[in-house]
Amino acid sequence: MNLFFAQPLHTGTIQLDTEESHHLVKVLRLQTGEPVLLTDGRGLLAKGVVLDTHPKKTTIEVTELNTQPNHHPQIHLFTSPTRTTDRTEWLIEKATELGVTSLNFVQCQRTARSKFNIDRYHRISQAACKQSLNPYFPHITYYSTFQEAIAHARGLKALATCAHTHKTPITAWSPDAEVVSLYIGPEGDFTPAEISAALHSGASIISLGSLRLRTETAAIAALSFLRLRNL
Repeated sequence: MNLFFAQPLHTGTIQLDTEESHHLVKVLRLQTGEPVLLTDGRGLLAKGVVLDTHPKKTTIEVTELNTQPNHHPQIHLFTSPTRTTDRTEWLIEKATELGVTSLNFVQCQRTARSKFNIDRYHRISQAACKQSLNPYFPHITYYSTFQEAIAHARGLKALATCAHTHKTPITAWSPDAEVVSLYIGPEGDFTPAEISAALHSGASIISLGSLRLRTETAAIAALSFLRLRNL
């Protein structure tokens, strides 16, 4: 069943916006009477039926509305935009599919790119939520310094780096907390000053193995591990 975005979401009849209506009618070619799912991106999940197929304002009859349990643990990912845009966009898509709570892009000292198209990133994330039937859209934000990012981190904290000599394998790190903040370094890794600041804030230093991973690969590897161990 296909998932569509609608806000506000309530029982009874609602109209999809132009973008969602176009996708339902012109791309998926759904017909009157077909069942659909809807979400507000904040955990509400509704079942509905297509009442008409207007390409700009499709009407849906919402028959059932429920709040879905949030992902456990809630994972806040702190990382840097990669040198090439396509790798950042791939990271956003896959992290969203894995149920990340927030995506926090950080301008570290070694970050290779400073341009940040948050509107496009939101669209990519929303599309990934609909594809994966995820009713929780991640919050996406940008921090101009690593210190600013640290100030907004919450829960149990961990930083993955190749530079530090004393690291705990992620398989031995036990995030039993409800909320986890995960730092993944930019291309070129965190600087010693950034690692020191993370340690001072209470973060653990973790290892993702003996291989040197790209930023986006490291992020998805860590997210996948945390999700799988909490199934």
